[in-house]
This record gives sequence, C-alpha cells and structure tokens, in this order.
Amino acid sequence: MVILSIIIFIIGFSSIFTQSLFVRELVVVFYGNEISIGVILCSWFFWTGVGSFIFGRLSSRIKATVSVLSLVQLIFSLVIILEIFWIRNLRILLQLEPGEIIGPLPIFYVSLFILAPFAFINGFLFSLSVKLFSTRLGLKSIGFVYSLDALGDMWGGIIFSFLFVFLFGPLNNLYLIASLNLICVLTLIFLYKIRTKLKILVYLAVSIFLILGFNINYFENYLLKREWRGFNLVDTKSSLYGYLYLTRYQDNFSLFENGILSFTFPLRVDSEETVHFPLLESGGFKRILVIGEGARGLLYEILKYPVEEVYYLELDPALINFVKEYLPSKDRKVLFNPKVKIFNLEARVFLNQYRGKKFDAILLNTCPPYTAYLNRFYTYELFKKINQILTSQGIFSFTLPSKENYLTKELRNFNASIYHTLKRVFPNILLIPGDKLRFIASPSGDFLTYDAKTLSQRLEKYKIKTEFINTFYFQSKLLPWQIDYVNNTLKEYKEVRLNYDFLPITYYYGVGFFSSHFRSPVRKFFDFLSGINPFVYCLIFSFIWLAFYIIKRGYILALSVFSMGASGMAAVVFSILGFQIVYGYVYHKIGLISASFMFGLACGSNFVNKRIDKVKLQSLLYLYILGGLYILSVPYIFKLLTKTQINLAWVSFFLPFFMGGIVGWGFPLANKLYLKGKGELVKNVGVLYACDLLGGAFSGLFLSLVFIPLYGLFVSGGIISFMVFLSCGFLFIYLKSRR
Repeated sequence: MVILSIIIFIIGFSSIFTQSLFVRELVVVFYGNEISIGVILCSWFFWTGVGSFIFGRLSSRIKATVSVLSLVQLIFSLVIILEIFWIRNLRILLQLEPGEIIGPLPIFYVSLFILAPFAFINGFLFSLSVKLFSTRLGLKSIGFVYSLDALGDMWGGIIFSFLFVFLFGPLNNLYLIASLNLICVLTLIFLYKIRTKLKILVYLAVSIFLILGFNINYFENYLLKREWRGFNLVDTKSSLYGYLYLTRYQDNFSLFENGILSFTFPLRVDSEETVHFPLLESGGFKRILVIGEGARGLLYEILKYPVEEVYYLELDPALINFVKEYLPSKDRKVLFNPKVKIFNLEARVFLNQYRGKKFDAILLNTCPPYTAYLNRFYTYELFKKINQILTSQGIFSFTLPSKENYLTKELRNFNASIYHTLKRVFPNILLIPGDKLRFIASPSGDFLTYDAKTLSQRLEKYKIKTEFINTFYFQSKLLPWQIDYVNNTLKEYKEVRLNYDFLPITYYYGVGFFSSHFRSPVRKFFDFLSGINPFVYCLIFSFIWLAFYIIKRGYILALSVFSMGASGMAAVVFSILGFQIVYGYVYHKIGLISASFMFGLACGSNFVNKRIDKVKLQSLLYLYILGGLYILSVPYIFKLLTKTQINLAWVSFFLPFFMGGIVGWGFPLANKLYLKGKGELVKNVGVLYACDLLGGAFSGLFLSLVFIPLYGLFVSGGIISFMVFLSCGFLFIYLKSRR
C-alpha cells in the first residue's frame, strides 16, 4: 500500500515536471504567447481526460493488477524520451526555419497530435490507480488518488522550476524522470509477482536506458543541430525564463529567446536610431532609463551624451552574461561603466518600487503586446507610472510594428489603441513612420520637432559622432506625407478601445494582427468574436445545461464538474495575471501560485475524503456558490491591491490555494453523488475526471484567447462564475428530483 502510494505520487510528480518541460520546448517551436501555451495545455488536458475516460469504459475488461501498472508505467517512461525527439524534429517536419512563426491552426493540430501519447497514458494511469486502490478503500480511493496526484503535481512543478531547470539540459532532465519511473517499475518487479515476459521487457528497457545515459550529451547536441539546421549555432543556455540561443552570420550575432529572434548585434544603425531619435527630442540627458536590450549597443550610444546616470533593466540576469563575451569591446566595456546601473528586475516591479529622482528619457525596448504579459507595458496604468517619473521636458519612447504608406485594418486597430491610450496621459506625441512606428511622448511639447534640420543641429551641438544618423537620414525618415498619413489615420480612427491592465484589448488587437500574417479562417474567427456580446455566452451555457437536463439528466453532475474544473483553471489564470499587474512578473512566485492551487487541491480532497461517509451531498451546493462568488470577486480583489501601499503579495498565493481547496473538496463529493446506485466505480470516475480536465482545458483556452482580451478580467470572471452558478441551480433541481 505504501509503495503503491509513493508510485502514484511519483507519477503525478513526473507528469507536471514533464508537462512544464514540454511546454518550454513547444514554445520554442511555436510563437510563445498565451495562445500557444493555452492551446498546448488544452491539448494536454484533453488527452489526459480521454485517457481517463477510455480506461473507465474498459475497466470491466482490464484487470487492475500490479503487472498492468508496471507495463503502463514502463510505456510511460519510454514515451517521455520519445516525445522530446518528436518535438525537436517538428520544425523539420513542418519545414519551418528557427525564428519563423507558425499560425494558430497549425499550433492547434500539431500540439493535439504531438502530446497525445504521453497525456493519454497519464490519464489512463489515474483511472488505473483508482481501480487498484478501490479494492481496499472503496469510494475513498477516488479522493486518495486525486490528492496524491495533486501533491505530486505540486512538487514536480516546484522542483523543475526552481532547481532542475538550472542544473541540466532538457534531455538530461527527461532522462532522469524516465529513469525514476523505471526504478518504480523495477521496485514493483522485485516486490510483487510479475510475469517473466514483462520482467524481460523491463530489463531490456533498462539496458537501452543505460546505453542512452552514456551518450546523453551526444543526443542532446544532435537534436540541437537538427533543430537549428542551416544556422551557425554558437551557444545555448537554459535560464529560469526560457531557452537562449545565439547564432552567427559573418560578423553579426542574433539572440533568440525561446526560439524567437530578440535582437541582432552589432547592428549599429538600429542602435543609433533607437537612441538618438528620442534623446534629441528631449530637454535633458542627465538621467536615462533603458527597459530591455541595452546590451546590444544602446548603452554605448547613450553614453555619447553628457549623462550622469543610466538605469538599465534586464529581467533575465543570464541574458547579459550569455551575450557579453560576444559583444564588441566598446559595447562590453560600457556594462562596467560607473554611470551604468544594471537591475535584474521586471519593469513593473521597478516602477512600483522606485522613489528616486525623475528621468529625462525612458526608452522601452520590449516585444509588441502579442501576449497578456507584454500587454502590461502598453496600458494606461503603466503610462501613468512612466509619466510620474519623467521630468516636465522628458520623453518616453517605444516602437510598434507598422507601415509608413498603408495601415491595414489590423494594424490600424493595433496602433490606434496604443496611440489613444498614450494620448490620455501624454498630450504631446511624435509619430515617426516606418516598419516600426516610433512613439515619442512628452508632458511638454517644447523640444518635440519633426524638422530634420533642427535635429541635425542638436546632433552637432552635443558633438555626437555617429556612423549612420545624419541630416540625410533624418530627412529620409521624416517625410511629411508619411508623417501626415500616419498621424491623421490614427487620430481620426476612434473605433478602438483604450488599453487597461484589467481590460487588455490591445492584446486582442495584437492577436488579430498576428493572425493576419496567415491565410486561415482564424482571422475571420477573431472578427466574428469581437462582435459577440458576453451575455451571448451565458445564453449558450444555459441552453446546453437545459438540453442536457431534458435529454440526459444524469449528465448534469458531469457538467457541474466541468464548470468546477473551469473555475479552478480561471483561479490560477486570474491570480497569475493579477499578480503580474500589481507586483510585476516574478517567475518564481508565479510558479508558487500554480503550486499553491495544487496544494489546496490536495488538502481539500484529503480532508473531505477522510469524512466522505459523513459529509452531506447538499454541501456540494454550498461549494459551488462559494466557488462562483470567489471567481467573481478575484479581479476586484486585485483591483483593490493596486490602490494599497501595503505589500499584500501573499494574497496572490492564498486565493488559488482557497479555490484549490474548493475544487479538491468538491471532486470526491461529486463522485459520491454520481456513483450513488451505480456499480462500476472506475468506469464512472473516469467520466468525471475527464470532465474536470476538459473544464480546465476550456477555461484556459477561452480565457486566454477570447474572454480576457475582449472583455477584460471583470467580465471574464462574470462569465465563468455564471457557469458555476448555473451548475449550482441545475444541481439543486437534480438533487430535489432524486429524493
């Protein structure tokens, strides 16, 4: 009993450990935003649910013996290694170059296919474990396995995120996890009576793993070379925030973060434009704040001015150390200049904590807001914080993808939303057209000018020597008809909404622009979704629940578990986004948010499981009411946290723990109600576990893809809580009808 319990814990541990690593790997293959991550997790939950459901259907034909567990766990171990080989060869199969983005539809069907074997077996193992323990624990076996699995998930996520991601490469990590599961299989072989054929199979697998272990670094390098074929891959590094790759072509180096091109250096023309255009529009240069990418030559250009201090923010400390030895000597030296102060902090964290002197210029160098995380750098709330630490004649500058001669509808939405949001804070804005539209905003318009001659005179006045920026360059970039076109188009285009922390509409516009790169129905799908009133989703849920109640009343409980699974995922998503909005992006703490939910899940399930015979089924209704109210209130709680001066970050960890407790408490109770009068425990528990996971898949996908970008956190919380309250209402009617 104890050995089997440990093995169930290890399976849960291996599952979330492997899931975390596969997500990181697939983010490199796909375009790493919430859509790709949401689709990956949706596929994972879907196949885990399918695996659990199918074993439940076949449970009467399959004997739940230790031999079966050993065989399935052996396959589980082998698939862990095979999956990484499939993932690393995806770009070759799809004929994609490193750095090339992939459309939403291919992301969906590829992740659905690639994750199927491992996730299916993972779900299969859950139902198999329940059947193994059901002979001794009966109904309590459901809550027991559920809580053990949740505990394993919690520790797997923590240990991977905080320890193993630093210690070993991806293949080494997966090899260790696969080996851990093989040790479990060997333990079962020695302690229990196992068929000889299975023993031979296990010994053969162990031999293969030993051979693989001696050549693990060779296979790691082989897979990397195949993935980056056609590129001169100079160096790689795994950091807390993802994978860093450095390639070289002649004298230029390109840095890829999670498979996406971050910047190329030394690219002096880009560095000069990024620095000199904004600074020549500023009324002073004493104090400069650079947010991201300073190492690629920006700091060197800034120090040409009579500055006193340069604050350089770079979230990932590994990034600077990674590229430092490849930088030109003049760019490397400025990193050690006493005027330069480097902070390994996320911008929102820095802005929340900063109480020093105001800056004369703030240069924001982040990727466009294609994700909910990146959207936080382009909201009304952040622009207000920027304005508060700028001098009266200071400037704030950033760029967005654009065109100087024609703006498509998607580009107009994308650019105009940011423009009008910025305009609410800064009355004076210069727009410099190009493939990258440069925004230069200032509280005062005294120094802002489009005149190329004036800018050239300022360049000469400060005795700035440049390779590319000169009078002719200014004239080529400041063509009057292009400036008038972009200015007039964005000023007059008011069909867009403003961008806020809790209503990240520009994230939605960014997704629409991103999708416009591909010839697929996804683009039309986004246009269609934008016209739907959120009330329509409530009507759709009501119709589905009513239809099931009329046609198949017994499935109301399955729909209720689906809604509780959706609310559990919503709790994690809201807590992560809320934490990022209030306190900034701190990877370790976001990992703890997910872990706190799993801990709550384990505690709730274990607590009620010990009292399953005494707890009344009516308490399930109170759980749904409590869960619905919780989901409705979470965005408002974080909104209150933005207005308090006290650091209450612990609330971000308590909220998902609390919701995890509700979901964990409710799952065994729902199974007790569902199994009442039904003989086959495992057959039916597979159905509810599948519904729980599918609810999480639905919530994760639709929240990240539709609800939060279009309607914001408040309305999204209302939609999910309506589903929970709807389930509660139908569950109440269902319970009354069974009396």
